[in-house]
Amino acid sequence: MWRFSKAAQLELIHFRSKMSDSSVRSERSFNSSGQANLIEQQQRILAILKSKTFTIPYLSKFLPGWYVGVNPHYEKIHGEEDAFLDQWVERENLREMAKKVNLSLCIACFFPCTTEEKLQTLFEKMAWFFAFDDDADNFLKADEFSNQDVIPFIKYWIDSNRSGPEPIVLPSCYIYRSCGPMLAKGWSDEAKGQFLTTTFEYVNYLFSVAKQRETYLPSVEQYIEERIVNIGVYPTLDLIPFASGIKVSNEILEHESIQTIRYHVVRIVCLTNDLFSTRKEIKDSQFDSIIPLLMFHKVMGVQESADHTVGLIEESYRLVNEAVKSLPVLEGKAKEDLAEYVDQCKDQATGSVYWHELSPRYLGKGAYGEKEILVRL
Repeated sequence: MWRFSKAAQLELIHFRSKMSDSSVRSERSFNSSGQANLIEQQQRILAILKSKTFTIPYLSKFLPGWYVGVNPHYEKIHGEEDAFLDQWVERENLREMAKKVNLSLCIACFFPCTTEEKLQTLFEKMAWFFAFDDDADNFLKADEFSNQDVIPFIKYWIDSNRSGPEPIVLPSCYIYRSCGPMLAKGWSDEAKGQFLTTTFEYVNYLFSVAKQRETYLPSVEQYIEERIVNIGVYPTLDLIPFASGIKVSNEILEHESIQTIRYHVVRIVCLTNDLFSTRKEIKDSQFDSIIPLLMFHKVMGVQESADHTVGLIEESYRLVNEAVKSLPVLEGKAKEDLAEYVDQCKDQATGSVYWHELSPRYLGKGAYGEKEILVRL
């Protein structure tokens, strides 16, 4: 396991101490000095990470007993994926990024059991998510990003009774013109309302992250709590009733056991994404990711940081299984729907693991060894 030398540890501890006061101040207000400190922090992290490597185990072995599969309609959706992206993603840079993802495989891993029609709609919504998220991550400044009517635009297109002029929005959101009318029907108003609530939370948090990235590095704990929301997985969990035709009331969703399951499924997805995307994030000058933050704030080596992250995934798996033992007591169809909902929540976690191991978005084929995955920074 690679670790910092003692001298490097002392250097980073000194640097963290020197920067801590200004970093805290920059959380409260943005100024040129705070920006300079942030740039210096980023440069120091980049210097430490340069040319390092770390390994990731095949994470599916850490989720035993949870189903892993690909929706049988994947090939059909995938065959039409490029044509859809050509039609709906106007900007070439975003379109090419989206094509590298294999979005149809992503959604087919997350929803392995839904119908072809529902999978098509879910794919289109996932295409919106990646185009919108990549636009915010890579191309827009915070003020450009926040000066848009994203939430009114989504409300407009997911309303079966829409009327009046379409709100002005980023071109990366135009995909909702296609998937919105399909999401406007086929499930209860309560379930659709829950989906809209978490979607709007995601959008608003993305605004705050765009601002934060221009001012300071968050703590590890702050990062994880905010990432839980701004990764956009809660809205995907809230698409389960649409995808499967089940009903789970908001009252049941508020039960402590369900809240625990949802939180830790999302945490597994977050941490999995961070492990696989570290190289891409650093290349894109995004240092608010678990590996750089553990190295900077906790003075861990790169492999130690990766191992710690895998340990957090194991912990979340264990806590989900514990929470399943305390589900609310229901009868009949409500009991069956809740069991199906919990299983499909687990599908989000295993689907994320499986897709990250297959997607060309993050690592090339040469990274995948017989027993582990090698990440070169």
